[in-house]
Amino acid sequence: MSPDRFRQINALADAALTLTERRRAAFLDQACEGDEELRRQVENLVAAHETSGDFLAAPVLDLLAKDLASTGAPSSRQIGRYTVVSTLGAGGVGEVLLARDPQLVRDVALKLLSPQFADDPQQLQRFQQEARAASAFAHPNIVTIYEIGEAGGCTFIAQEFVPGPTLRQALASGPIELARVIDIGAQAASALAAAHAAGIVHRDIKPENVMVRPDGLVKVLDFGLARFVRGESPGAFQWPAAELTVPGVILGTLRYMSPEQARGLDVDGRSDTFSLGVVLYEIIAGAAPFPGPSVADVLAGILERDPPPLSQYVPAPSEPLEPLERC
Repeated sequence: MSPDRFRQINALADAALTLTERRRAAFLDQACEGDEELRRQVENLVAAHETSGDFLAAPVLDLLAKDLASTGAPSSRQIGRYTVVSTLGAGGVGEVLLARDPQLVRDVALKLLSPQFADDPQQLQRFQQEARAASAFAHPNIVTIYEIGEAGGCTFIAQEFVPGPTLRQALASGPIELARVIDIGAQAASALAAAHAAGIVHRDIKPENVMVRPDGLVKVLDFGLARFVRGESPGAFQWPAAELTVPGVILGTLRYMSPEQARGLDVDGRSDTFSLGVVLYEIIAGAAPFPGPSVADVLAGILERDPPPLSQYVPAPSEPLEPLERC
């Protein structure tokens, strides 16, 4: 499967997820235009997403991995010093494995770059950029990167294994109480503020990229689309001027984009803040703030309309919220 084909499938699946089941069929009839294989792959991805809630963190996504070329992971299930325990999931450019580090005696998540992209300089640079961005500063709400390396023909990132659900998976278990939503939002906002101060814009904040540990600690992950800008703090690292994106090209996940991101314009930290607001709105309301039967409708909503007030979904609390106990 080519990178362009996967991006097409991912974009259509993301758009389909904004629709009711009744409207999806008509949308896919029009969007796939008789390409039955394309439709099958989109429907598989939508089904996997609704079952697991996460394109990168759930074993059910092995269904999608079978449509991708083999990742070439060593058959010995050993990658460098890491012993592979199981597959956590698959994504557009590789897979994520649960592995054991025998030297430090801890579990890690190994993110592998598929060999089919190993000779693509842009994909390789983006993969390396993800590790650099996430490891550029230390913050308790940012997933920790241990190393980036290569072994047995696999380029990999070894990062902290977060034992907990994504926000998408947590939502599938039922509504989240308002006080908890506020705590999650505060932790995620703290992580983004630190990233912005270091000169990093995430550009893909969505429920799949925010995880919650059993102890309540929030972790922001997946800096694969991060953009380096001038840091706000005096000691911010001065990132190289080279950019991996071209002005006018839209990157990110449609439903959570800021207006400037949807237009393909330059973005700064305010774009992440907008995206986090969309995530929190969706958690509280149980509905997307900018729904629509097509990609064009969702874009129009982001660019031209205000979402319905949250009071339409959730009545104002009759009593003040209890103070939060922070981790």
